[in-house]
Amino acid sequence: MKKENKSPRAKNPRRKAKADSALGADPTLFDGFTIRIDTREQCPFEFVNIPQDEKEGGGVWARASTVLGTMTTADYSIEGFHQPGMIGVAVERKSKQDLYGTISQGRERFERELERLAHYRYAMIVVESELSDVLGNPPPHTKFSPKIVARSVISWQTRHPGIQWVFLPGRTVAMQYVFRYLMRANRAIHEDVFEAYPGLDSKRWNWSSEELATVLEMI
Repeated sequence: MKKENKSPRAKNPRRKAKADSALGADPTLFDGFTIRIDTREQCPFEFVNIPQDEKEGGGVWARASTVLGTMTTADYSIEGFHQPGMIGVAVERKSKQDLYGTISQGRERFERELERLAHYRYAMIVVESELSDVLGNPPPHTKFSPKIVARSVISWQTRHPGIQWVFLPGRTVAMQYVFRYLMRANRAIHEDVFEAYPGLDSKRWNWSSEELATVLEMI
């Protein structure tokens, strides 16, 4: 019994708790932040089997922490940062068919959505097809030519330069790209706080949205 009391766990019980907090009790679960998925997203990313960089362990995260919730616009965000403003993050997902449908039937609605997205600090449209495929292989029975699609995207890009557009080769790559985009946006938001207030703990990446908003309002 005395030997057990001298074990590292008994000697310093906070050490294990600190490790679990940093890495997650389940090492295959990424819980550095929680991804918010809009309840109206019809074909949501599952955020599973996400490759890790070597510095992250070199394996895979079996899944990321997610939560369903209503969003005013877009399909994905970071829980707590899903409102427009200085710490707002929003990602809209579209398949190739969605993009053509947006232009042919829902253009006015989508343009209103772009107006809302423009109020987010980090905003992105991700299309689950490369641009060459979007323009060279339009969906069957579409009434619009690829030229109209290209010109529409160019118009939206120039009208809202703060909204990024990315065209990616398939759904899996798009899911991984969105995950990494959200990860970097989360880090950038925190770095803004650390730069303004260097006395804060720069290794802490789980500040609440209320804490960040309070600090950023003072910048």
